[in-house]
Amino acid sequence: METIKEIKKICGKQAFSYRERFYRRYSYYFTWVFLLLNLTANQVSVLGVIMGLCSAVLFASNNYLLFMVGSILLFFSVMADQCDGEVARYRKYKGLPDEFLRNYGPFFDSLNHLARPMIFLCMSISFMHLSYPPALILGIGFASAFFCFLDIGFHSLLGSVLHKKITRGNSEFATLVKHTVYSSLFTPFMLFASSLIDFLFNLRATFYLWIFFALCGLLVVSLGFIRSKWS
Repeated sequence: METIKEIKKICGKQAFSYRERFYRRYSYYFTWVFLLLNLTANQVSVLGVIMGLCSAVLFASNNYLLFMVGSILLFFSVMADQCDGEVARYRKYKGLPDEFLRNYGPFFDSLNHLARPMIFLCMSISFMHLSYPPALILGIGFASAFFCFLDIGFHSLLGSVLHKKITRGNSEFATLVKHTVYSSLFTPFMLFASSLIDFLFNLRATFYLWIFFALCGLLVVSLGFIRSKWS
């Protein structure tokens, strides 16, 4: 079995975003374990989907300890999303036959992405006990999930509009803004921190963070539509 350094040389590729730079500092260690277990890229993707869905279920509970466990599972779900491509590159480098990966790999990888909007929807269930109209809570939950789903499609559009209209050439800042909003870089850590604060002090920090995600999602999708009109 190759060492971690050899895995980096075989599986590594240029990182274009803060998300990729952050997770690739640690993903090779997980990839090494997956290869040691002889898992395929699709199996890693499915593992990420399972962890993402389990995370969503935990966020539907009204228990901040389970929220923290859900945040940890979300982190590993995102990590699996990073590792499946590295496992695929390793298997291609070794010449291992994988027709199933060629035909269905993108499908399983997309499932990992689509599990994340479910988290924001399930969080609305946990907030139903608060003194707000249930229709409002569910509406925000559906909106957050919808915005997160559309954010996946507007990835390149958002990067372009921030690059051209806001940052004036600072593409790294544009990417940082993009990944701070929803999908991957800070979300698990922010959810874990807010859940810990709520567990210790009951300040509804997770609820306000959830509102923040919804507002940021609205901003992301709005900029995407604006960019599409300008194209």
